[in-house]
This record gives sequence, structure tokens and C-alpha cells, in this order.
Amino acid sequence: MGNSLPYLDEIVIQIIPSTDNQLLRFRSGELDALPVNAEAFQLLKREEKRGKYQIYNGGPQFGYQFVGFNLNQAKNSEGKPF
Repeated sequence: MGNSLPYLDEIVIQIIPSTDNQLLRFRSGELDALPVNAEAFQLLKREEKRGKYQIYNGGPQFGYQFVGFNLNQAKNSEGKPF
């Protein structure tokens, strides 16, 4: 009845700390998915038009955002705030 769904034999998750290295590996075909940051989006969008891959809007993601404010009023030896 209908088409059967594909089943995965394996999922490999690689932890690549460098975002530059992530981008290089994605562009060379070593990675199948990449969360796209604003800096790389234009480059990837141009290459998408060449048929190398397709960019999808994945919607909201799990994770967190953090903004910290330094409210310390101390100054360094040059009189500038830390």
C-alpha cells in the first residue's frame, strides 16, 4: 500500500568545531547536511543554483542563544572600560 519509507542503516554524527572546516567539508561532499550561518549563506546560495545541493528552511531549531552584558564599570590602565 503506497510507497514504503526508506530505512537508515546508519547515522554518522561528526563533531567538527571549526565552522570554516564544516563549510569546506560540506562543499567537498563529505557532509550531507550543514546548519547555514549568515556568513556562508550567500556563497552556498550561489552554488545551489549550480545544482550541487539544495538549501531548505528547517524552521526553528533546538538550541539556545545567549547575550551577555558587561556591567562592570572598572577601567583598564588606559582609562577604557573592560
